[in-house]
Amino acid sequence: MNLNKKISKNILFILIFLLVGTLFGKSEIMLLKDVKVGQKGKALTAVEGNRIIEIEVEIISILNNVFPQKSLILARLSGEQIEYFGVAQGMSGSPVYIDGKIAGAISYSFPFSKEAVAGITPIEDMLESTYQDSSLISSSNLDYKRLMGYMVNLYQYKNADELNKDFFNLFPRMISANNNEVIKPIPFLLYKGMKSFSPIVEQWWIDHGFIPVLSFGTSEEIGAKKIKEGDAIAVKFLSGDMEIGGIGTVSYIDKNKVYAFGHPMFNLGNISLPMASAEINAVVPNIYSSFKVGNVGKIIGTFKQDLSSAVFGFLDEAPPTIPMKLKISTGKVTKDYNFILSEHNLLTPLIANIALNETFASTDISYYEGTYEINGEINIDGYQNIIIDNVFAGFLSLDQSSTYIASILGYMLNNEFDKIKVKSINLNANIDSNQRIAEIKQIKYDKSEVKRGEMINLEIYIKPYLKDTKKFNYQLEISNKIKKGIYYVYVGGASDLNRIDYDYYYNLVSVDDLKQVIRLINTIKRNNKIYIRIARPSTSIIVKNKLLNNIPPSHFDIMFSSQTVGEVNRVFMEPILEDSLSSEYMVKGMKRFIINVKN
Repeated sequence: MNLNKKISKNILFILIFLLVGTLFGKSEIMLLKDVKVGQKGKALTAVEGNRIIEIEVEIISILNNVFPQKSLILARLSGEQIEYFGVAQGMSGSPVYIDGKIAGAISYSFPFSKEAVAGITPIEDMLESTYQDSSLISSSNLDYKRLMGYMVNLYQYKNADELNKDFFNLFPRMISANNNEVIKPIPFLLYKGMKSFSPIVEQWWIDHGFIPVLSFGTSEEIGAKKIKEGDAIAVKFLSGDMEIGGIGTVSYIDKNKVYAFGHPMFNLGNISLPMASAEINAVVPNIYSSFKVGNVGKIIGTFKQDLSSAVFGFLDEAPPTIPMKLKISTGKVTKDYNFILSEHNLLTPLIANIALNETFASTDISYYEGTYEINGEINIDGYQNIIIDNVFAGFLSLDQSSTYIASILGYMLNNEFDKIKVKSINLNANIDSNQRIAEIKQIKYDKSEVKRGEMINLEIYIKPYLKDTKKFNYQLEISNKIKKGIYYVYVGGASDLNRIDYDYYYNLVSVDDLKQVIRLINTIKRNNKIYIRIARPSTSIIVKNKLLNNIPPSHFDIMFSSQTVGEVNRVFMEPILEDSLSSEYMVKGMKRFIINVKN
């Protein structure tokens, strides 16, 4: 067959396909039982210029029950462009037709294969993805103790990889695809901007079946025409001043129903994620696996289900989203950023973390070792706003700032008490090139024995980074309400006092409702303050979330015996009084001395 005849045949096939779709609204289905080895057919996929090309398909095997009660059609692909780039990343979902009927979608590939052999998900398996009820959207619980434990230990990490790894580990691992080294789901194209992800973040996407590639931007003009089978299509995780999402291929359209990809995204079950039009700019050949490069257009609907055989959604349905505003000031320059986060309890905090981290790092004046003052609010429908107000300085300040906000957001979306609606996130960040970090070096006090009603004069010495030691004066009043006895006076930064609170309080007390957790989050100590606390050794215990004070030591054996019903925890240190001094630095370190209060 000469080239002209081949081109004419391809054009004729596509015209017939479009005519059938126009007349009948959807393609006729071929069931798996009717697919036979040796049959030949055609597949459609988008390439550069968003042209849909025809690929020749020959069925070479039926892999029965390759997954429980699910089979896979094995086919050899051929054609002029396929011989050039093989089975490319971004082809997942490309529809396959035999005798004019849709048999399935190209969805699996064999890395390093010498010829283009692909796995095809049968169309009948894909059509099992039928959305039921938004109330069934999956959720998970993130215990507040894990959240508080992560937040109070943000300053203990030695590198960004460990910090980000533990952030991701706060959330249940999403199951996207099998880890078979022989046959793999064709990866989604993760479109994003120029900046590279951190190694931990990039590996997280790769582990979930996404290959990060450069995006050439977005365009509202993309998607002006009605989408059809074989077109590129995208799921948007983030839009606005930064774009992140996955690109694949439309497999099947039934009126306003869209089936795509032929394999799971994260296998999340019911979802509500933005569906967007997309276009392919190029197909890049690669020894391991070729990949498409494209960009994304406007939102055209909502993906409603993410199952093992397809991602399914509706056209012309608006997805729920969360607006996030960020104002960054770097000296005399102030910029406003606006983002739209897709709404999902597991994905939203991860995407928010990436958006914040990359925006901090991409400002005109970005400081990985500078000082980040972060403040703002997370607005929640029906609850008190969560207050964001903290300072991070030093080597990991950029990553600490973004994960601090994202971990709080993550807890709220995965709390164990109530399914909440985040209305908006409004943040301000002041970024300074100077490491405004200081350590408490010495505490001087004029007396260690004191009567009630008297003052102790403190001199607090802190050593800022690359600057001279600074002195703070403070008068510690011994209230008449304080009983006589031995007390400890702690003078320290928020990170050290927060860890004490976590060990002696947060980790012992169970919370009863979300309002209590929000109060705890809103009272987390701020890093730019010096805290002065009077505390005493305690003989108190917590039983069934109730604090019992001054338990005689002789009763401890009884309370901690195996016969005691309910959880019993010992409180070793009881705070009596606390105050703070404001500082321009992120204060680290802690000093302690003992006082004897007399009548």
